[in-house]
Order: sequence, then structure tokens, then C-alpha cells
Amino acid sequence: RGEGRGEGFLSAAPRGRAGFTLIEVLVVVSIIGLLIALILPAVQSAREAARRAQCVNNLKQIGLALNNYVAWNQTFPINWQSGLISPYTSPKGLYCRPFSALTRLLPYLEAQPLYSSINFGEQLYPDYIAASSDFPFPSNVTAYETTLAVYLCPSDDSSRPTAHGSNDRGNYGVGPSPSTTGEHPDSGNGFYTGFAITAPSSFPDGLSHTVAYSERLKGTGENASNIAPERDFSYLIVSP
Repeated sequence: RGEGRGEGFLSAAPRGRAGFTLIEVLVVVSIIGLLIALILPAVQSAREAARRAQCVNNLKQIGLALNNYVAWNQTFPINWQSGLISPYTSPKGLYCRPFSALTRLLPYLEAQPLYSSINFGEQLYPDYIAASSDFPFPSNVTAYETTLAVYLCPSDDSSRPTAHGSNDRGNYGVGPSPSTTGEHPDSGNGFYTGFAITAPSSFPDGLSHTVAYSERLKGTGENASNIAPERDFSYLIVSP
């Protein structure tokens, strides 16, 4: 009879899919790229600031270790000593480079186990002259291959362990040598000097006016063909 035929029912129009136009996508991508370009330098700057703070803290820890060392021993650690005469060096009897003061500071830098593992009665390297002189005697390989964050600045490039792999350089003074010689009369006037042992009384102008360590890029070693001026400033070759 027609009652209710279609009455009360509405016919819905078909709805289209929601989406972005190409222009909108390009605008969003451009904004994201701009934000990344603004954020990345800030992130890198924050990271470098954190690295710098760590490097400064490393120097502070070394300074505290020096104070603790002198409190126990009444002297500062020796940074250079007469090397052990070894029949294994070439030529025979040539002494090898001795252990540095950084090694002797290990017990005061919470590294007593590492310090105890070092055999100070052995030469550092089998052959001081050879190009392979970075490799130590077997008795000290474990200590040699141990990396200490306190002696490294994270801003410097990391590489395999080397005898010259520290960013903390002791102060020899004006000249390039550890002691005063006829060739280098200005040497040997720094915090570390020659084969001498220094104490607080060795610095008449006061320790607060004396630099013990500073930060520098890691060295490249004894191989003359690999010298980098920014890393080996004090390594001077005197022509005959």
C-alpha cells in the first residue's frame, strides 16, 4: 500500500578518501629537513661540550693523583730514568725508553690492579730502533693493551693501543729534550726534567704557577716517516 516506502531513509553521498596533496608532502618534508639542519649542529655542539668536560676532568684527576703521590712519597713521579741495559736491543746494550710518570700514577687513579700487572724490571720493547718497537715484551702485553679513559680525550681519533697513545703530555719545559744539553740549552726546565726527581721545593715560583700536564693530540711514534706536525711538535730531527 505504499506505507513506509522509502520514507524516513536518507541516501548518503559517497565519501572520498582523505589524503595529502604533493605540495603538502613537499612542504612537510622541507620543514623536517630544516628542523634536522637546525638540530644536528646543536646536538654536535652538546656532544663536543660533554667531551670537553671529560677532557678537563681527566686533567683534574691527574692533578689530584700527583698531589696524592707527593703526599705519600714526598716527591713527584719520575718521568724519565736511565733505561735498563738490555742484551736484546739493537745495537747491543742500547737502553730502551723507560716507563713514564703516567704509569707510576696508576695506583692513584683507581688502577692499582693494572699497576701491579706491570713488570718494571723488563724493557718496554724488544728493540728500541726497529719499526716494530711499539710491541712490548710479552710480560707487559696485557698492561700495554689496556685502555684508560683518563689518559684519552674522546675528541681525538681512537686507534689501536700504542706507546704514544695518550692525550696528556708532561711539561718538559721550553726545549724539546728532557734535559739541558749543549744542543738544546733551553731544555729541561719544566715540571719534568731529565733524570731528576722533583719535589714541591723544586719550584720556587710555586706549583700554582707551574704546568704539569696539558692536552695534546696523540703522537704518531718514533717512525720518522710518519711524523705529523700537529701531533709531534717536540719531535725535532737535527740534520748533520
